[in-house]
Amino acid sequence: MTLQTQQINRVNEALSVAVAPNIFDVFFDTDLIGTLCLANLLSSGLWAFSQRILDQPDATPPESASQIPPSIRLIQKHLNKSFTHLHPVEVAAIYGFVDLHSERARLDGHFFDDAVRGLEASFVEYQKKGGALEIAGNQAISWIQEGKFPSYAYTNFDLIKAHRKLTGRSTKSPNGLTSCLDEVALFIALAIAIPKAGDVRAIMVMSSVSHYGAFGYSEDGRRWWFNGKNQLYSKNDWDRLVAEQYADNHQACFDQIFSNFSQMTTVSGVFDFASGESSIPEEYLDEYLQEMEVFFGISLRQVSDGLSKKCEATPEAPHANFFRELLGVSSRDALFERLENRTDVWVKKAFYAYRSLSVDDYTPYLLNARRGPLALSAAQSAECIEEVIKIVRSIPGAVSIFNDRERIAMPDETLRLQTGTDRDKSLLLHVLLEHYAHINALQAKVESIYTNDYSLVKVGDDWLDINSFNLWVGALPTSVKYHLCE
Repeated sequence: MTLQTQQINRVNEALSVAVAPNIFDVFFDTDLIGTLCLANLLSSGLWAFSQRILDQPDATPPESASQIPPSIRLIQKHLNKSFTHLHPVEVAAIYGFVDLHSERARLDGHFFDDAVRGLEASFVEYQKKGGALEIAGNQAISWIQEGKFPSYAYTNFDLIKAHRKLTGRSTKSPNGLTSCLDEVALFIALAIAIPKAGDVRAIMVMSSVSHYGAFGYSEDGRRWWFNGKNQLYSKNDWDRLVAEQYADNHQACFDQIFSNFSQMTTVSGVFDFASGESSIPEEYLDEYLQEMEVFFGISLRQVSDGLSKKCEATPEAPHANFFRELLGVSSRDALFERLENRTDVWVKKAFYAYRSLSVDDYTPYLLNARRGPLALSAAQSAECIEEVIKIVRSIPGAVSIFNDRERIAMPDETLRLQTGTDRDKSLLLHVLLEHYAHINALQAKVESIYTNDYSLVKVGDDWLDINSFNLWVGALPTSVKYHLCE
């Protein structure tokens, strides 16, 4: 393998992660949070949602002594009203499980083991709280001991919305299903798009392997902590909570809410408390820390522990200046114009997370598709090639979950939502055939062809037209948009 091939493979692997990063991907590469925010901002659906927020009667409340900019309160209010937060059992039921042994092989084994131990420790804390949290903690620890964990995959606004009817709860159907990181990525995207000048000076993500929140402040010193769609604290809210329930013990209060806080992520990069490594320039880090200390009333123990190990800062993220200038971007088209002619890998990641088919290489989509637990399970249930084809042919829907044939769904999404274009179903069949061949030790080369009008998958020596599920007769199309073969 040449050095150039190795570099292409590394880039493709990084792009494949951006398609639908899971709980471990983001923990090891928090730049993916920015990827998700950009993918959200590329969605016309998110801009329509932001306009609905602005059109609400309370969209311009009086500028009183509010400690949080009204725009920020509105964003949190509508996120809370519009989305349903899933618990781990619900995530497992809807999305399946990731195999921890496979993830360990894909990621750095040593650091992965540390992450799993941290994940398990967070659920031990659940066990101590009793009631429903204790039950959730017991279940999660049991899964980890069995070598699996719910398949938290973080996606864009349109995918979150597409899954809105899959919850088994009796409540009114929401606009989408979310986890804490989905909520943070949506919150930040909307905070970029909606607020007036000065409402947001900076936002940072507070995270651990099991939880995400956001801390921000305005130019005039108003500070807030977004700890999930139903928790937005002003300075007064926080002080009141500490005084009334924790006898003015700020650290005890914070530990009850977010004891395993371990990373700060900003536009510059990340400060990881465990290693002391930071890519946030000192001037910016000092400002964030000062604002946090004013808000929380103390220098948090978790932050102090990180500072005691802090190393010399490494260069900030290559996207830092772009994000600094993004605040207040006027529209989806304005963002697209800023991105479309750039060739940076971090820009490409945003388009893969958005699921655009106007990319140079479809290989990252295939790499991600192979990791889907539902497609693997479906292939394992098939006893012959005809049954594999039947899995795809029996999907009733033919509409894109994005309402856009120029965007691609992953196989697990097509299976879960029971709809997809010929392109979506082609990728699904491609991956099912790969899994089936591997399971049954078959020497089979799987190929797919995408044109403007057709999607074809090679089954044995024949090509199958996914539009009709009939064998293709005659010469193959000459206007091939992409030939997927690996």
